[in-house]
Amino acid sequence: MPCHAVSPRWPPLFRQAAVAVKGHLRRAPQPRGPAGGGRLGSGGAARHAGRWLALAGTALALLGVPPVRAQAFPDAIRIPACPVADSLIGAERLRLRGVAVVREDSTGRRTAGTGHRFLELRNFHLTALARLTEDAAAPIQRVQLDVAFIDRVLYKRLAPEPRDTLWVTVDDTLRLMLGPPRMYPSHAEPEYAAAYLWTTVTPATFLAMARARRLEFRIHDRKGRPSSQEMDDVQAVFRAAYCPAGEPVVQ
Repeated sequence: MPCHAVSPRWPPLFRQAAVAVKGHLRRAPQPRGPAGGGRLGSGGAARHAGRWLALAGTALALLGVPPVRAQAFPDAIRIPACPVADSLIGAERLRLRGVAVVREDSTGRRTAGTGHRFLELRNFHLTALARLTEDAAAPIQRVQLDVAFIDRVLYKRLAPEPRDTLWVTVDDTLRLMLGPPRMYPSHAEPEYAAAYLWTTVTPATFLAMARARRLEFRIHDRKGRPSSQEMDDVQAVFRAAYCPAGEPVVQ
């Protein structure tokens, strides 16, 4: 059936998705994580919008409309060359497809974050936000990872405060324990709730993630793999920390 054809199944399914969108939009703004104001340094509003986009993607799928894969933020940049960071990553693992956003708040704190917002029909998402220092040789102070498991069963197990450990496996060989994560509260109805988690990692762990060809996150019995664009953006955040003056992304 073509995507624009009328189906008697769509109205009730679309209503279910609309209820989920409404549940995420109608209540209080999201809390700020420890990395300096939430995703990409823009506070709860950016995270709130990101969740709305994910839910909107579900609604579009129920209508048979193909989703938009990814959209760069207006101030996203590409890092064409960054000798120090590129030498740490290694030429054979270097990818130049990712974009990042470098921002400075009113107090002078700088952050580098992943540069795409996603509208994808996937059950897992990853974003990163690095708090930067003034030390050019070691510019990353710490990194906040936001991981989303679109899984209401997992949400029910973890809420309100996860006790299970979050792990990440790098290239199917190196397994790193990230500890019990923190959980953002879900404002959707229980049947549409998802596990939105955050944790902080050290610069050394983030370098391992930036060099990785594959990442797999696991908590309890659930696993999630970032998309190729999310992987590229994680590497772009690492490179932007060392070379924040990149080139604007042409939309």
